[in-house]
Amino acid sequence: MMNDYYTHLRKGVNWMRHNRDKISTSGHATDMFTDWTIDYPQERQSDNRPYFLYPAYNAPH
Repeated sequence: MMNDYYTHLRKGVNWMRHNRDKISTSGHATDMFTDWTIDYPQERQSDNRPYFLYPAYNAPH
């Protein structure tokens, strides 16, 4: 879990990943995860295989 949902750091370490690659992004983590969730079906539009998409938000409510 992140300590800061804007810098995406925990104890000064960036734990944001895309697969195994460390990524640096800006914005609130929940907003970024939502944007990625919306984009994913559009990216897979030409792929006819089924997929399961479960956005698990980690910021407290």
